Amino acid sequence: EPRRAHVVVDAARTEGADVPPQTVRCRLSLHPQAFGFAEREDRSGTIFIPAANRRGAMDGDTVLVSHWPAERGDEGVVRSVVARQRTRLSGLLRRQRGRLTLQPDDPRVVDAVEVVGELPPDALDMTVLADIVEYPSTHGERILVTVDRVLGVPGRLATETIKILLEHGVDPEFSPALLAAAEQVPTEVTAADHVGRADLRALPFMTIDPPDARDFDDAVCIERIGKDGVRLHVAVADVSHYVREGDVFDTEAALR
Repeated sequence: EPRRAHVVVDAARTEGADVPPQTVRCRLSLHPQAFGFAEREDRSGTIFIPAANRRGAMDGDTVLVSHWPAERGDEGVVRSVVARQRTRLSGLLRRQRGRLTLQPDDPRVVDAVEVVGELPPDALDMTVLADIVEYPSTHGERILVTVDRVLGVPGRLATETIKILLEHGVDPEFSPALLAAAEQVPTEVTAADHVGRADLRALPFMTIDPPDARDFDDAVCIERIGKDGVRLHVAVADVSHYVREGDVFDTEAALR
């Protein structure tokens, strides 16, 4: 074991701990200031991990932690990383002092991130998605990444939307099967669509959705009846006519 681990444990003992450290399997949650809390897999509590005791573990990793009693509860050190949670990072691509760096969007990524490999066109100073190719093994080491694709101009709504999807494990690019199914959706009303419905397409409906809406599913119309009468039509899209329970659209929507 590295000498640093023994120094940390011995220091803890001098503060009043008189029992040997125990090792447990945990999930690590990091604070932007690099310290963290390791939650035991049996849900029996958390262990405080000082920044210097992280040893290259990242937020969300499954780790083995040696711990001992301390003044404010259990304190510990990461012995090893069992499984990495993150495989990709999004952030701003910059050139600093001759090096390509990524400024991660998630403040819980506390290690410096260096970009290696070829870049897509016009990637510099843009928000990008990068694949992690090398993880830090000790405190203070860099994360190495390669740029997968450019997400867009930082701060724009479309870019931020893609980033939120990626942070929740949803790929903004649809699968080939889904795209193929979308191509088969009719773009014109068929005779079968008229069954059980009134055809009001001759009325001047207008959408009540904003211009940047992802779908236009509600509309209204005022129809004049006689000299002084009016009729208000409120139209709500019947999404279930096109999306059936369990089909490729329904399944993908549930994931998103």
